[in-house]
Amino acid sequence: MQETVQKQSKRIEYIDALRGFTMILVVFSHVEWASFEIKDSFINELFISFRMPLFFFISGFIGYKANQEWDWKMWWTMSKKKMLVQIIPTLVFGLAYTCLYLNVEPYLFVSSHTKLGYWFTIVLCEMFILVYTMNLALHQCVPEI
Repeated sequence: MQETVQKQSKRIEYIDALRGFTMILVVFSHVEWASFEIKDSFINELFISFRMPLFFFISGFIGYKANQEWDWKMWWTMSKKKMLVQIIPTLVFGLAYTCLYLNVEPYLFVSSHTKLGYWFTIVLCEMFILVYTMNLALHQCVPEI
């Protein structure tokens, strides 16, 4: 009889489910607004009041790596990974959307404070880098953590 060794997951399933739920709420809002052109609804206003703060809170919770030894090399590795995963695709798709779909100058995307709706991925990347910076500072100040 062969024993099956299962790798224990370090992820907390209900946290992943809650994060997924907040993503569904964002999709709901976009569909309601873009597809049905409903600008103001009670249910959407209710969702707006907590979905983004909750998503950022959960992302920060997930971003904390208690078992990592935080030094400048770890900070750079994690920050670079987030920038490659979030900033590069945001620029590519944002600029493509601006030039190909909206048929306007790329400057509109770059200069827009909302990045034509792509603000979220930039702010999420900034939030992760801030969390990594706090991890680094905490581990530098209190090494036994």
